[in-house]
Amino acid sequence: MTSATDRDAAIVTRKLGKRFGRRTAVDGLDINVPRGTVCGFVGPNASGKTTTIRILLGLVRPTAGTARVLGSSIDHPRAYLPRVGALIEGPAFYPSLSGRKNLEALARLGSHDLQRAAQLLDLVGLSERGDDRESTYSMGMKQRLGIAGALLPDPDLLLLDEPTNGLDPQGIQEIRELMCALRDQGKTLFVSSHILAEVEQVADWLVILKDGRALFCGPAQDVSMGRSELVAVPEERAQLAVLARIVQDHGFTFGQENGSLRVQCPVSFAPRLNRLAAQAGVTLVELRTSQASLEETFFELIGGKSDASLTA
Repeated sequence: MTSATDRDAAIVTRKLGKRFGRRTAVDGLDINVPRGTVCGFVGPNASGKTTTIRILLGLVRPTAGTARVLGSSIDHPRAYLPRVGALIEGPAFYPSLSGRKNLEALARLGSHDLQRAAQLLDLVGLSERGDDRESTYSMGMKQRLGIAGALLPDPDLLLLDEPTNGLDPQGIQEIRELMCALRDQGKTLFVSSHILAEVEQVADWLVILKDGRALFCGPAQDVSMGRSELVAVPEERAQLAVLARIVQDHGFTFGQENGSLRVQCPVSFAPRLNRLAAQAGVTLVELRTSQASLEETFFELIGGKSDASLTA
């Protein structure tokens, strides 16, 4: 039975699974992506991101579980695919045709309005190069053209795989603004990316995968809850040892960095730490909270290191 929450979601999966022989790519995946959000979809190599996206697009059949896209079962992809746009594993165009002609060709194939080609070229910042051959485009320009192609059907849901790949900082900023503008129009964006800092800036919903399962699915602002730390800076560096003993006596872990003590503890411990430090003769010149970044939280959840690959 489908719940009201499932019907209202842009994407929902229940115990979704996919095996390739003895290898399990997706393992009992449960996620729920609300409509009108930018959802960051992140995970390390072989976490199941690409397989999940292919299942949602009807390109791969699951071996277990169910999923719904825009309220329709993935068993009937024709019911929702006309309202879905996708850019997966890089855009593919005719190199001898201009950007405009490529979009017009895609529009004809999909029975879309040809006038959208010019509108979308302007939207992705390619109107001045629209009549140049695609073969003369940089990687970033080709990526923008790919996003324009995905937007031809004016989709309610847009699935993007590494949308900022190959872009310079200005181009990344433009794509970020574009994604936010599309969200503000009521569209849902499901964005797979290995650039965690970019995901953190644009996503208001987040799904973190490992070994085909969701480690986290919810509002992006909630992912670091419970992972805050206190940064305590004593007046004298020699007082760090005293401060460290206070922290240890209360069962908290810590690290030292540039004359400060970074304490993994609830924010509520701050007033007590301040009093205990003063009682021990330690003057704190700074005591502040520090929220863990998405990257720090990500590697804590997956149990990896910050140089791990995220590109699958």
